[in-house]
Amino acid sequence: SDAGMPDAGMSDAGMPDAPPMFGDPAAGLQAMPGNCSSDGWCWLVPTPNGNDYTHIFGTGPDNIWLTGWATLLQWNGTTWIQHHPPVVAGESPGELAWTITGTSATDMWLLYETSLEHWDGNAWTIVETLSLGGAPGYRNFWDDPNGDLWVTYSTGDIKRWHGTTATV
Repeated sequence: SDAGMPDAGMSDAGMPDAPPMFGDPAAGLQAMPGNCSSDGWCWLVPTPNGNDYTHIFGTGPDNIWLTGWATLLQWNGTTWIQHHPPVVAGESPGELAWTITGTSATDMWLLYETSLEHWDGNAWTIVETLSLGGAPGYRNFWDDPNGDLWVTYSTGDIKRWHGTTATV
C-alpha cells in the first residue's frame, strides 16, 4: 500500500465515505411521461405505455428491471431507461419480454419471445433463437453467482450456458 494514501471507502479526512444516494424507482416510474398520440391522447396508467408489467428483477438499488408487453425498462438508481433488444427475423418489434435475470448491470439475460439475449452493459446480443412457431419454447432460466446461465425448455431439456457456449 502507498504511505499517506487513504484507504478505499474513506474520505480524505479519514471518515467513511457516505453511501451513494439512490432515487425512488416507483416515483421515477410515475414521473415518466406517457406515450402520446399525435392528437394528444396519452397513457397515464401504467406509465409509460399502458402495457402491463410481467416481471421485476434487480441486483441492487441501481439495477432494477421491469419487463412486459413492449416494455423493457432498467432503473439505474436515478432514472428509468427504455431498452430495445434486437428482434429475431419474422417477429414484430415490441413483443413480450418474458423475464430477465442476471448478476449485475453488465451481465443480464432476457427471454424475449423466441430468443435468449444477453446485455453486457452496452448492447443486447442474441445468443440463441428457437422456432417462431413456439415449439419448443423457453420456460425459465437462472443466472448462478458463478456466471453460468441455466435455461429450461418446453421439451424438458436443460442447458447450461458458459458465456455463449452451451452444454446439455
